Amino acid sequence: MSNTHTYAGERLVIKRTISAPLDRVWTAFSDPAEMKLWSAPEGMRVASFDCDLRVGGAYRLVMEKIDDGEQHVAKGTYREITPEERIAYTWTWEEDTPAEERETLVTWDFRALGPKTELTLTHEGLASVESRDGHNGGFAGRLQCFAPSNGFHGRPLRCIAANRSRFTAGYAPSTAD
Repeated sequence: MSNTHTYAGERLVIKRTISAPLDRVWTAFSDPAEMKLWSAPEGMRVASFDCDLRVGGAYRLVMEKIDDGEQHVAKGTYREITPEERIAYTWTWEEDTPAEERETLVTWDFRALGPKTELTLTHEGLASVESRDGHNGGFAGRLQCFAPSNGFHGRPLRCIAANRSRFTAGYAPSTAD
């Protein structure tokens, strides 16, 4: 199933090369138990994650700030799932007033590069440059979990979870990974 809806607004694109084979990276993005381990940026943790990973299925991600417990909730619907190629889903921040919610589209594209994987995130329909820049920080922080310095190298994500304490206030991830 392809997404044919056009999302107006700002667009964010992030590319990373991950030092792990495509099948291993795909598992990290398609196994809900593993997704929970990396789906919050630096300084946050996943408080809960409900996921029906199929086209038309819904998800709800509750991220919680480590320092004060403030929660941020994202929700959406899976639009496209092509194994080892693409995952696309809507992304909406849950607001107290539903009329204030804005639906955007997140697409992850996967490409094998021998023993590594090129990962491209495209987030479309963001309301402003400030929103785009904020999402850039959040997604870049999430992707830091896959950096070699954090022990990914295609190993099970429980290795990363053991290092999660590094992702608290005061830790500055390396930009060299």
